[in-house]
Amino acid sequence: MRLQDYERALPKGSQGTDIRGIHGVACYSANFDHNWWIKRIREMGMAWYKLIDDGSGSVFDFANKLRRNGVMPIVRIFQDAPLPNRLPQKALDTISRYIREGVTRWFEIYNEPNIPLEWRPGQWEALAGRRKRTLVEVWLAVAEEVIARGGYPAFPAMAQSGRTPLLGSIHWYEDCFRIMANEFGDRARYIFEHGGWIATHDAVLNHCYKDESGEWHFECPYDEITQRDHPGLTIFDGDNSLMGHRVPVTLLKRHFGLEVPVISTEGGVFVPHGGWTQPDSRYPGYDYHGHAERTVAMYRWLERYAVTYPWFFGMCPWLLANRLMGHAAPAWREDGWWHDERGKLPVVNAVMAMGPPLSDPEPLPPVEPPVEFDRNITLAIREDWQDPNSPIVRVVTMPMEEYLRGVVPSVMTPEGPLKALKAQAVAARSYAYYTKLHPRHAEVNANICNSAHCQTWEPALATEITDQAVGETEDMVAKYDSQVVNAFYFANCGGQTKNSEDVWREALPYCRSVPCPVGGEPEGHGVGMCREGALELARQGKSFDEILKHYYTGIDVEEIVVAPPPPPPPPPPEPHRWRMTVERRPGPRLIVGTFPRPGIQITATDPWGNGFSSVSGSKPEYGPGGFEILIFHDATYMLQFLGETFEVEVRGDRVHLTFEEVEEVLWRVVTQWMEEDKMEELLESLSREPTYQDRFHIEYQET
Repeated sequence: MRLQDYERALPKGSQGTDIRGIHGVACYSANFDHNWWIKRIREMGMAWYKLIDDGSGSVFDFANKLRRNGVMPIVRIFQDAPLPNRLPQKALDTISRYIREGVTRWFEIYNEPNIPLEWRPGQWEALAGRRKRTLVEVWLAVAEEVIARGGYPAFPAMAQSGRTPLLGSIHWYEDCFRIMANEFGDRARYIFEHGGWIATHDAVLNHCYKDESGEWHFECPYDEITQRDHPGLTIFDGDNSLMGHRVPVTLLKRHFGLEVPVISTEGGVFVPHGGWTQPDSRYPGYDYHGHAERTVAMYRWLERYAVTYPWFFGMCPWLLANRLMGHAAPAWREDGWWHDERGKLPVVNAVMAMGPPLSDPEPLPPVEPPVEFDRNITLAIREDWQDPNSPIVRVVTMPMEEYLRGVVPSVMTPEGPLKALKAQAVAARSYAYYTKLHPRHAEVNANICNSAHCQTWEPALATEITDQAVGETEDMVAKYDSQVVNAFYFANCGGQTKNSEDVWREALPYCRSVPCPVGGEPEGHGVGMCREGALELARQGKSFDEILKHYYTGIDVEEIVVAPPPPPPPPPPEPHRWRMTVERRPGPRLIVGTFPRPGIQITATDPWGNGFSSVSGSKPEYGPGGFEILIFHDATYMLQFLGETFEVEVRGDRVHLTFEEVEEVLWRVVTQWMEEDKMEELLESLSREPTYQDRFHIEYQET
């Protein structure tokens, strides 16, 4: 399916940027005044509404009224701790009814499967090592059932938790998409090509800010604040932000070459508990009015984002209401835009005042900065460059442009037109830079080898015209979606190149089958640029970039971004001034412990960025400096106090911590007596290390 073929509740004249939505009450009933709430939802301009059905049609009537009022329902079919079970027949029949009666095609089947609570009792433990494969198997089976009924099944949203052990959402996404591609490629491709979509829970937290010009930024970790502290950090290093969806989006494109709709069905800017929140001290905190301002800014920012990335369909922040929509869950009493105690929060009027979506929003620039490269390549030299099976005898690093002067004449006839040679130079350069990100010979710490296993390199073949082709295209590469492409090329396609997935497993969006002006006997894999075809196009007068754009679909020819020189190494870390002892005891899930004195504030931060604090001495039952921190999830928690940082894993038990100050102990190194020149040489070598400067001196002994 094309993106435009998915059903959406777009008002007449919409530009396709109606991304505004909301997550309704967090229960599977609709025991409230339907008409009153639908009026409020429409006043806020919502195009999407996430709701929960118990599989029997428990919210069908309300969902039907939403659709009749121009709001598209997204229905999560709820099962209590469903995995590894499939949907029962009754739930599948309910899905059929939603579709048959024209209410919705959008369904979520499973929810946050990287959390133990979503698995049947005992199954999380029993399926250790097989959880992700099990998830893939049951999701594929249920998704096929939904598609057979004409519905759109979501690949389930993970609880954003970065790369934490066991629960880390990035690990789960990476492994699930790898399993789908390697073991169930045809089934997964069919689902994503016939209605599959990606659900996410993109939690902004406080990872947003307004710059001096008044422009809002939600692109964390690609924004100035995070890049200043952690240059080069990407969403694959931590996904606690509005950009968290880019992890599964990137993996789907990487493994299948596809783009499908993405809807964040939870998340957004959370209501601040107690009226204030600042989970990340690098970014500004906010109160209820700041929550309203950020939510409006987020919706407007995403309207522009959806122009740049049209696969982004919607954002449904958590949560519309709790008690006021008939749910009495204490866990959510402070989460609703209609607060359990405070009633309507400022965010409601702020969103109502937005009016309709922007009629012609300005596209955002790409959020991911282009990869920066140094201008070198590390080359594995084989004994015989013409034999891709000959042994590697040495590894050398050289300037990229020098390397290319040995590649172009090795892979294309130097007698060809200059335009074709320039196209070949750009393709070879692109392929080489791609191997800097994805090394072909990591086993010898090299990017690439000099044989046809990678691309041939023989500097003795260089000529004046091939050097000219390299020089006139210096630093130029082919890019797709701002990233350097894996620019395959070959000898002759016989008249039609091949899709990459027809030869290998991965579907690359820029390696599509295209007609070629040269026929004859095919030679090579057939993916990417046909060298004989490039020569013919050059003879027909095509420019080198026209040749490249013919064979690599949707690419741009641009210069690489050259990396700045590396910064000096950081000073060695200061040793811990405190020692932590961990003891596990039976009891409710808690972090408790003691310090040697009261008055020390300690904060435990979970992988989702939520912080929980206590002060030593507040719980004297654990000792004079006792403390207690109530937590809600098994995870690895970061503990911070007095400039110290420790980590502790919670596994469903009471973790008892004892902190002791470490006394400073001074040591000295005493050597054997030795001759003066040797001693001075040793002292000089030690003094070269910054840590040891001015730490040693020479003592003399009379003989």
